[in-house]
Amino acid sequence: MRPTLYLAGLQARKYQGPGRRLCAMAIPRRWEHGDGRVPLCAPPEAALRKVQADHDLTDYRATLERWWGGMESEFRALDQPRDIDPGKVVLRDGDTLFCACAAPDSPRRKHPCHVEILAPYLVRAGWDAVIWGRRLTLRIERATTTREGVVVRPERRTVVWAGTPERFDPAAYGWPNTETTT
Repeated sequence: MRPTLYLAGLQARKYQGPGRRLCAMAIPRRWEHGDGRVPLCAPPEAALRKVQADHDLTDYRATLERWWGGMESEFRALDQPRDIDPGKVVLRDGDTLFCACAAPDSPRRKHPCHVEILAPYLVRAGWDAVIWGRRLTLRIERATTTREGVVVRPERRTVVWAGTPERFDPAAYGWPNTETTT
């Protein structure tokens, strides 16, 4: 079993794990670096600047989904020491990946947070993730094949809220729906 990662805002202490607080922001201010940075979990700076300028959350969500969609192997290796880049932070059980966004239950919340898009990619890569205090898990529906070996239905990997059949959808946090979320 993989270590548990917590995803929450820097100020949302009740949602953070017992480990280190690691920055998952593209452009953190000097007091927002926490115990280290995890650039792989940050949105691309150009995409962040664009959404700050045009406020198009649909385009931003689609950009993040494309960005993180091909990074499963990199997300899988976040807990592995790297000889080639000793400056990289190695994630441990109980660590929190934070941003500067307010929690969904905060009156200061003005917009959704990128960690809500990030969470399913971490889960699909094998991490145990808790976002804003709720645990996510991966439900795998095995492929169905005929006796002749023909695949009738391929394997489906769906991120759901732990203990429920309810699919995780960032739209629950205010993200516009896009066609790319699975």
